[in-house]
Amino acid sequence: MQEEIRSIGSLIVSRAWLYELFRKAIGGQPTEDIVSFLTCATTADVLSEYAADDTEDCAVVRNLAEMCSRQDAVTLEVCASDYNSVVNALGSRSVPLWESSWIAPDGALFSARTLAVRQAFRSKDLQAKRFNRVPEDSLAMMLEFGAKLAKDDYRSFVNGDAAKLASCLSDEAAFINEHLLNWLPQAVAKAQEKNGAENLYVVMLKTIEAFLRLDAAFAANAVAWLQGQPSYGAVEDGPELRAFDAIMVELKELETIQPPFIVDSEIVSI
Repeated sequence: MQEEIRSIGSLIVSRAWLYELFRKAIGGQPTEDIVSFLTCATTADVLSEYAADDTEDCAVVRNLAEMCSRQDAVTLEVCASDYNSVVNALGSRSVPLWESSWIAPDGALFSARTLAVRQAFRSKDLQAKRFNRVPEDSLAMMLEFGAKLAKDDYRSFVNGDAAKLASCLSDEAAFINEHLLNWLPQAVAKAQEKNGAENLYVVMLKTIEAFLRLDAAFAANAVAWLQGQPSYGAVEDGPELRAFDAIMVELKELETIQPPFIVDSEIVSI
């Protein structure tokens, strides 16, 4: 497999896994299934794909990988306690995880920012499962959006559709910059101020922020390369493609877990 294609494939598979994992961890109350996926070998492998360089963001990703490798650091008890303090909207140390809370003039939900995210979903023939009952600009729902698009990107990658893949990655990079990185750093800083840097969900939010910056950069670089490759042909069968496919099969197991309240961040086709 050509080195550039292999590298793009590795990151496309990794991003599909991470978007799905992070949206399940942030969007639902912790369960034993969440703990199992946070600490599994596949999560360690895909985190390493986004931690390969000597940058601050890569160091943040490596920190989560190291924490998830320690049995005492990621347990159901730790996850539940740290989730309740950081993510649970009823907690005094929690932070709002909606774009509107940080960007809208009055911080109200269902603002113009929410409607802009809703339009982005509709442009891909998607909408919130609980349409008109939950705001679309929650972090968890936007991560779900990223997960769905990343899985579609994998199909385009395998089919060798460079033009479609480049177009979709360009849209995804724009969405990250316009609707996530414009407020998430403020939320992460506030969460750390309230809960400390060692809180697992603070670490996870910091990692999501770093991952999104790295992912936007990957998408932009991949687009630049793909635009010179109208078609590289369908990816040939081989050990690397089989390894990618194995992760995508395991990803289907991650998709099936339904932690409490995850329905509030689910997206469906329209």
